[in-house]
Amino acid sequence: MTTDIQATGNLMEWGWNPDSVIAGATVLATIAAIIAGWYAVLSFRQLRKQADDTAKAAAAAQDQANAANRQLEDERNRRQREQADRFAVWTDHSGDGSEVEKLFVVMQNSSTMPIYDVRIAACLGSTKNPELFYALQPKEVPPSADGPARHQAAGATQTHWPAYKKRRPKNPCPRVEVIFRDAAGTTWKRDVEGRLDRYDATEAPMPPTWLNHRKKPVVPRG
Repeated sequence: MTTDIQATGNLMEWGWNPDSVIAGATVLATIAAIIAGWYAVLSFRQLRKQADDTAKAAAAAQDQANAANRQLEDERNRRQREQADRFAVWTDHSGDGSEVEKLFVVMQNSSTMPIYDVRIAACLGSTKNPELFYALQPKEVPPSADGPARHQAAGATQTHWPAYKKRRPKNPCPRVEVIFRDAAGTTWKRDVEGRLDRYDATEAPMPPTWLNHRKKPVVPRG
């Protein structure tokens, strides 16, 4: 008599089934792969979030650095322009409207240091044709502790001012364009609209648009 148990009819055989083992191993492998993939997705999301957070932090730090640099640049520009902003030039006239009436250039240096190499032109043209005539060239304008300095405009301006005055009887004082050097050595130009910018005086001590009494470009004085 044998000890093996065998199925008869519709009964299963009792024994080792390799297909069942393979199927079970496949299921376990699939579950492990799913779990590994899930952890991989979580890790990827976490790494991406960390990268995004790092990028945002870096961008915020860069924005703060840029803002600080702009503040420093603004403060530097403000200090560089401080004396230039305190120097004002305008025109005035004397007399009662007669033929002997003269035009004057008035300069106000509200800073505590002198202004140097001043060059001034009066705008005696129209809006469409703003002719600029040489008006004054003082070498130095000290601080205006005793009030503004007042000088008679040069002949080029005096020659053409009467015609300007007739066109503008209610406002005969022309605007001016001025070039000057501050105490720190920076040369500036303030145009007839009041805009202040740095000026490169190495190429042209006076702009070619400045005219003499013959309406020719001014030859700078030595």
